Amino acid sequence: MDAPKTTQGPMLTTGDMARLGNTTLRTVRFYESEGLIEAADRTGGSHRKFAESELRKLQIISDLRDAGLSLQEIKDLIALKSGAQDAASAAGRLSRSVARQVAEIDGRIAALQRVRAELGNFSVMLDKCEGCEDPRYPERCRDCDVVNESGADRATELLWKD
Repeated sequence: MDAPKTTQGPMLTTGDMARLGNTTLRTVRFYESEGLIEAADRTGGSHRKFAESELRKLQIISDLRDAGLSLQEIKDLIALKSGAQDAASAAGRLSRSVARQVAEIDGRIAALQRVRAELGNFSVMLDKCEGCEDPRYPERCRDCDVVNESGADRATELLWKD
């Protein structure tokens, strides 16, 4: 077993890491087994103790995962610096990789904003439809003024008109 790392500040248990990182115990253990975070020490019962810096790593890894990056992409980003011969090449490689990730995230954000707007308009339309008493439901929905003015054409076509 490796010697304990020296740390500053209070040590965090696996439970602390999970709670403060808004994740699960299983995720903390998995990320440690994958080498993404590292316990600074283990107590006699093999209870892991983490430095606060590992919590920050856990949080950014979780955020990157939420943003759509795979674990392999995160590992690749982390490995870029150590695989470079000098600071300039490390910075250049990491900069290009991060720029690609930012562009991909921007694309996902734009798609999410489109879907959010459409589903918001669809929800407003459905609020109006809840008061509908037309006896020709569902046939009438296809030609209804409320449906045709909703601003949620794709969602309405998929979820309501047929």
